[in-house]
Amino acid sequence: MHDPNAVINPDYRVMEVLLGLMGRFRKTYVYPSRGKILELLKAFTGRSMSLRTLARHMRALERDHHLRRQRRYPELVNGATRYRTTLYFPGGRYLARLSRGANALIGWAKARSQRDARRMLPRSAHNPQPPSAVDSSEPVDNHGPP
Repeated sequence: MHDPNAVINPDYRVMEVLLGLMGRFRKTYVYPSRGKILELLKAFTGRSMSLRTLARHMRALERDHHLRRQRRYPELVNGATRYRTTLYFPGGRYLARLSRGANALIGWAKARSQRDARRMLPRSAHNPQPPSAVDSSEPVDNHGPP
């Protein structure tokens, strides 16, 4: 059944915030609260949204395999459930997207370094001079006109 409130195009800035946290803590997962995600989203991207809108975007990212969530509900000794923050992992599709972007960036860097290397060559290497019309085997008269 189609959800009329479903997000068609999820906001990838949510993933950028999560990946930024992963990079900061050098982990392949993070577990920030939704409030913290909203705070970082506003601070670093300028995008503000409600908790409900964030949940819709995260559901769409998970649906499209850009994000994987694992909810944590450990049980206490007395059998009561204690809710903890959700674990977030980048999904395979988002990692493939990052890989394509990284490969494009590497290709751009190689092309730029080759261009810069060509600029460092002497000008004569770029535009070789055609051989002169005067044959060098003939003696040249440097004494002026007769």
